[in-house]
Amino acid sequence: WKHPATAIIARIAGYIPNNTDSFIELVTKKLKNNESILIFPEGTRNNHDLELNFKRGAANIAIIAQRPIIPITIHCRPRTLQKNERWYQIPKTPPHFIIEVLEPIFYEHVIDTQKPRTIQYRHLTKYLKARYKQTLSQPIRTPT
Repeated sequence: WKHPATAIIARIAGYIPNNTDSFIELVTKKLKNNESILIFPEGTRNNHDLELNFKRGAANIAIIAQRPIIPITIHCRPRTLQKNERWYQIPKTPPHFIIEVLEPIFYEHVIDTQKPRTIQYRHLTKYLKARYKQTLSQPIRTPT
């Protein structure tokens, strides 16, 4: 938001900074208008495929907005743009990306919605982490 070049791109793309007081309200409004929101549940890039450290943001948003989560995985071989790598540190061979869109997750089918919200957020985050870990440990499905 502070760099002149990236700030313009972020605004045009409709990026919502997660450090604003009205973040949940803005995201919920977009979702209720049938707009899509892309959230990286780790909050940042990782260094390892299966060492997932999910934050609760995706779960909070899904439960507050009462919307399903559509999981997406992004596979990149060879790996690039990992945490602590500079953008100009590129692999020797061009990276190949495969993006998988998985079946929607309806939070009310996988957690107890009668529990307090903070527990719902925690349980849904735990479920998402396990689901992603299972998905990422399987062979990549390539399009035919």
